[in-house]
Amino acid sequence: MPAKKKPPANEQPQRARFIAAARGVGVGHVEGEVGALKYWGDDGKPVKQSRGDDGKPNKPVMDLVIPLDTDYRFTPDQLKLKGLDEDTGVRGWYLSGGDAEKKFKAAMRAAGVKSSRALVGMRLTAKRTGKVKRGDFMSWTHDVVLTKP
Repeated sequence: MPAKKKPPANEQPQRARFIAAARGVGVGHVEGEVGALKYWGDDGKPVKQSRGDDGKPNKPVMDLVIPLDTDYRFTPDQLKLKGLDEDTGVRGWYLSGGDAEKKFKAAMRAAGVKSSRALVGMRLTAKRTGKVKRGDFMSWTHDVVLTKP
């Protein structure tokens, strides 16, 4: 019997458990990838200026960060490329108002989750399912499922 062929990485479901983050249960804190705060410009795109041309404050761009403890570990070559000594499996899933955030919130409702504290220990399975055109860019679509341990 031939071995099953592994699907491409973007088609494989990613599974992870929610973790109690460093600043309290359910409050996200993930090291790295922190940049300068950006704001929504008049054209609806992120800008660095905190105020618009009219002098009014621009609204900050905010991502929902979901702290996860994953089964995935970097290979030794990936660790070397990233300048890391080890991989603990801690990751952050950054949701910025697109399809993933909508599907995540729908999965929370379906699982009966009413607070971020209730997410700790649950299993998250998320999979990119395709792309759709939104404005002038292509956006990923997702399937998201939450299950209790």
